[in-house]
Amino acid sequence: MILEPDAISYNATISACGKDANRQEAFALLAAMGRDIVKPTTITYNAVITACEKGAMWQQALALITTMEHAFLQPDAISFKAAMSACEKGLEWQGALALLNVMDRTVLELDAISFSVAISACEKCAEWQRALMLLA
Repeated sequence: MILEPDAISYNATISACGKDANRQEAFALLAAMGRDIVKPTTITYNAVITACEKGAMWQQALALITTMEHAFLQPDAISFKAAMSACEKGLEWQGALALLNVMDRTVLELDAISFSVAISACEKCAEWQRALMLLA
């Protein structure tokens, strides 16, 4: 018996790829969903963004946030925090702060984790003045 893949099976497989640092396979599975006419969900994108985070692929993480919005999917706190973490690991403090600002303009709650990731991104790039501004 052959089962047709659905969003849940894709999400689980993409998540497993992300945990195993197999980012290219995570992107390939996201693309395959479109070919199989399976609609990606916010959870799907979060799994791929998390895979980007593990590889410090901040450009791809930011692009996925935009892709979600174009697909009429609302990025959630997990989406933003994973993308911010990808920026932090990729030494892209501007991207982390931009995402923090977007979160602040939405209904998403800024929490200690959000600020911690943004501050860490600034710290890793010797942008201590900006880190201090986040504490004010």
